[in-house]
Amino acid sequence: MPWNYPKDLSNSFMQQLQNGLLYIFSMILQAILGVISSLFGLMMDAFQSLVMMMVQASESLGPFSLPVFVIGTAVVICAGYLAFALAKDTPVVGAFV
Repeated sequence: MPWNYPKDLSNSFMQQLQNGLLYIFSMILQAILGVISSLFGLMMDAFQSLVMMMVQASESLGPFSLPVFVIGTAVVICAGYLAFALAKDTPVVGAFV
């Protein structure tokens, strides 16, 4: 209907603007997700290399390999527990204000 053209154009513009803003917001969230995923990947690689280093060191000791591996694993678990306990008590909101 010709008398509805201004309203149709306005609705179409608002719809396109909304879609464009949602697309930009989704791209920003996708970039944040990529950064977080790469950080977790780096942490996983570091942990895996640490475990492999402990396994290779304990295998090279021969009969003393089991106690060395158990002690090394206990040290890694305790260090992780202490790191998470320290991170839990660190304030995040307003820490840099």
